[in-house]
Amino acid sequence: MVRLNDSLTALAAVVSMLLLVVSCAPDTGSRAPGTNPPSSGESGQSDCINGEDDDGDGLVDCLDPDCAVHSFCAAIDGSVPTPSQDATMVPIDACASVDIAAQEGLAPVDIIWVVDSSGSMRGEAEIVQRNMNSFSEIIGGSGIDYRVVVISDSEFVRVPPPLGDDAERFRFINQGVGSSAALSQMIDQFGMYSDFLREGAVTHYIAVTDDESSLGATDFRTQLETLLGHSFQLHAIASPPGSRSCTTLPIIGMVCEDGCSGPGGDAADNGDIYWEAAAATGGLTFSICTSDWSGLFTTLSEAIAMPTPLPCVYGLPVPPDGSALDSSRVNIVFTSSSGGEETLPNVGSFSRCGPTGGWYYDMPMDPTQIYLCPASCDRVSADLGGAVNIAFGCATVVI
Repeated sequence: MVRLNDSLTALAAVVSMLLLVVSCAPDTGSRAPGTNPPSSGESGQSDCINGEDDDGDGLVDCLDPDCAVHSFCAAIDGSVPTPSQDATMVPIDACASVDIAAQEGLAPVDIIWVVDSSGSMRGEAEIVQRNMNSFSEIIGGSGIDYRVVVISDSEFVRVPPPLGDDAERFRFINQGVGSSAALSQMIDQFGMYSDFLREGAVTHYIAVTDDESSLGATDFRTQLETLLGHSFQLHAIASPPGSRSCTTLPIIGMVCEDGCSGPGGDAADNGDIYWEAAAATGGLTFSICTSDWSGLFTTLSEAIAMPTPLPCVYGLPVPPDGSALDSSRVNIVFTSSSGGEETLPNVGSFSRCGPTGGWYYDMPMDPTQIYLCPASCDRVSADLGGAVNIAFGCATVVI
């Protein structure tokens, strides 16, 4: 039997001979990844897309920080792509692309009514109930896709058919709305209707109340925009600021209080906060003491039904020359009215939209539409002389 020490001595001699042979062998020019001798840096475009570790630091292509100087490696947040992304990325300026002008469509609308269900509001609630179908028919007649949510006590408001039975277009949330709680209920009940809202839709809120709000206009707007992830319009049907209703009482004489006076009685208070919030969001305002609400509903529905080109949602065009769509080689390029060009990054989903903006597909595996993130949408919408193009052929810039 051979002793263990003798075996180890023989093995060490063999290893020493192999190392001597390797060190004396001529350099054939072929090297395993990660074993290249150090160089001045892996920063050239060809170095960053050849799948090799050119500077011998163990990092290949876009995984090497030296390559972050290139737009196809450096993401908006300064991170580098994952290996799976890097495998298909090529420089944006090194590939041939074809620009297709984006096709704008009409924005769908989501409308949320909140009706004060305090005792003094029964007459006004019945008016809302009677007019809800004609209101929705005007909007539908414009060709706009719409959905309606109503938040109130079911003892006050029961929307009749056809809208009341249309589960695809209508949702009722049976929730009592206190005299000063219309704005706060829009926020508190958000979880009950948020899944009914559409990404990319224009959102309208309508408050119907004869009292004042306990939630301030600025706090209301900030909280609701945070929940929605985008802006909205509030329309107010409330007592106008500065209104006074007066009553003559025996002995005491005339007594005046804040709040308008109408066929349904006196409002409990002026809706200063509602009118302020409506003005801040570009919404409409109406007096709840109006004797004839038919004009009110017509004006409101026509304003909401105004066809709105939405530069934040684009149908995905067919690539030119009959070529197949590769969703990983699509870029959204925004050219401002001043001539500046910006390639917006694909953020993957709405939940990853941030202050820097970007875009995402409606269905990543089988896309049909492109959505701009709110920040990018705001920039594009504000620049009336700008243009958005969909570019095919180049690897998608991602974040």
